[in-house]
Amino acid sequence: MNNTPDHNEYDLEPVSYCPKCYSLKIGYIPDVEDSDYCMDCGCLDVVTGSIFEWEKLYEKRYGHKYVVKRKSYEGNPIWNLSVKDLRRKLLQSPYCIDIIKEVCPEWNHYGKLVDTVFLFFDHVVAKKLLSKLKKTLIIRQQNGKL
Repeated sequence: MNNTPDHNEYDLEPVSYCPKCYSLKIGYIPDVEDSDYCMDCGCLDVVTGSIFEWEKLYEKRYGHKYVVKRKSYEGNPIWNLSVKDLRRKLLQSPYCIDIIKEVCPEWNHYGKLVDTVFLFFDHVVAKKLLSKLKKTLIIRQQNGKL
């Protein structure tokens, strides 16, 4: 007898997500009604819908699926780039600002492109987001949007 729920059952469960950045990281304040908020960008508006709705919205916004079949990113040359080379790669991309928004939706320090990228990298290193940035660059490279 197998008591493990079928994946299809999980797909029927509604999900709550942020309509601003499409994060699924929703927090709440215990004992306070209607206190849901996005843990990534701080948005206080939370939407509930099907996982399929959310997947379509996420893919439309970011240009790729959230769940990508597990691949080894380490084999991609981007994975082994130094911070200096990653910064150069980002600066050379016509999608630079889109990539920054994808990796860090709450980022709002825009000015001259070079200054923005340098500040962004300080933030990425401090928040330990280098792996997320590398994965984003690799996925965008595979989709032709780097």
